Amino acid sequence: MFQPEAFQYDIYQELRSGATVAVPEGAKLSPRADGFIEAALGDPRYALLIQLLGSQNAAQAHRQAEAFELALARPGPGKLLQADPQWSYLRPLQRGPVLVNRKAYARFAQQGAMLVGEQYFFETVATNGRSFLGVAAINNDVTPATLMLEQACGMGQPDPRCQQAFRSRRLWAQLVLGTQFSSFPLNGAGLGGEQVQG
Repeated sequence: MFQPEAFQYDIYQELRSGATVAVPEGAKLSPRADGFIEAALGDPRYALLIQLLGSQNAAQAHRQAEAFELALARPGPGKLLQADPQWSYLRPLQRGPVLVNRKAYARFAQQGAMLVGEQYFFETVATNGRSFLGVAAINNDVTPATLMLEQACGMGQPDPRCQQAFRSRRLWAQLVLGTQFSSFPLNGAGLGGEQVQG
């Protein structure tokens, strides 16, 4: 229903490493103090975070992938992370010198005897042997109330909030696809043949 063939992206490539990221058209990228690059999306419900680091070897790139995920997930007391197997690779995918892993997972908070959804992540972590790339699309509002509204709108319920809900979900679909498109070229700069599992 979102007509993804009509999505428009700005494609950014870091020339030295070849790292390539697909960002919704018009979104401005800004560096943050914590080492991430963030895209301004105009919707506080979502975030798109990017990290590009040099790697000296496979072990370092693996540690960088773990640190990227840890910074996103922010585990702690009363928090639960649950992988979504429908959208996660069983293992990283190797194509030539490029190793890519794509995952989806949810973050829940314990509220009494219940677990309530807080965030949902799609991520790509990749290495070409000399650089690490992490890209994550983050949904900051997966509360039951929001999900119920979206479901009701999808079933045709007349609600003045539905148009905004559809616009918001369309942006989410675009972010998820852009995250999936992001990686390294198979025959570009920075190729070193190292492997990493993240």
